[in-house]
Amino acid sequence: MTLTKDDDTPLERAYIHHEARKRAARALMLQECQVTPIMTAQQYKDQERCFLTPDQARYEIKPNVVYKDGKQIKFLLLPKAISAAAWLKAHEAAMKAKLQKNSRRAANAQVHGRKLTIGWIDMELPNYSNMRTAPTLEKPELVAALWPLLHDMDTAMDQNIPLYHDFAWNCAMNAIRPEDERDDLSRVKNTPLYQEYLRVKATETPWPPLESLSDEEINKEAASHAQDPYEIVEHLDPWDWTYTIRGTVFSTVEFNHNIIFKSHEDGNNVKGTCVCIATLGSFAGGRLVFPRYGYTAKLENRDLLVCDNNHEQHGNLGPIVGDRFSVVAFLHNSVIGRAPVTE
Repeated sequence: MTLTKDDDTPLERAYIHHEARKRAARALMLQECQVTPIMTAQQYKDQERCFLTPDQARYEIKPNVVYKDGKQIKFLLLPKAISAAAWLKAHEAAMKAKLQKNSRRAANAQVHGRKLTIGWIDMELPNYSNMRTAPTLEKPELVAALWPLLHDMDTAMDQNIPLYHDFAWNCAMNAIRPEDERDDLSRVKNTPLYQEYLRVKATETPWPPLESLSDEEINKEAASHAQDPYEIVEHLDPWDWTYTIRGTVFSTVEFNHNIIFKSHEDGNNVKGTCVCIATLGSFAGGRLVFPRYGYTAKLENRDLLVCDNNHEQHGNLGPIVGDRFSVVAFLHNSVIGRAPVTE
């Protein structure tokens, strides 16, 4: 947090300084560890697009330790950082989701692997001009189920690495949508989910006057009413002017099922930003490996891994037994610079 020309009262200044001290104190709570490569530059280059092996997973990423190379965060494992409620909601939706075979990175996927890209991204396709991805329009129930999990990811970073979160937040606030940009959301209304919503909506009793209800009664009433799939997609960004997913530092999510990824760098995330990874399902296998440093992490359900997938090759070990879903949230390069940022 920084003091601006508008924060000119002693109370406001005191509050800002108090919050800054609290955030700085939280940042000092985690141990830091500098890492060094165990591969030569040529070995690292040769590893690209190759499957990883167990002997490359030499060192376990310790929980609650910020691993850095210089100033750049490389890994941070936060055990049980995702709330049980958020994890369960996403898990149940994942188990119900029917993922298609197609993948934007088919070279990394296998016959039995599936992937969806959710959120905002410029696909640069001749027949698809929306910034919201097609799966976002086609699976609004999955989008809504992931919101609490993404919120927990965002909150965990703010609580544990606040200086990085400030940086990521500033990057996300530069992902401004042009005023005249409008996605074609008609595909939402063609889904079976939307047709079911219309059927249920027609039989629901109207809302009572909100002024007569307590907050608890409003929440209970909302839970008893069907959620409009069109509104879920339309309000992907709650402010209707950024490319964020529900006001988090993320623009995009890769939702993967039982994919054993070859070693690769993502390369298309905003410079200096990290990705957040959580797993869903019931499975064995799929351990994540970062070959340059020889570090590895076994993600348990509700764990959160923050890592530099943009500039670090990473992949996972097979085989995978059961259903392993990974939720990979990040800020994509294509959402930056599409409209001028005004003060």
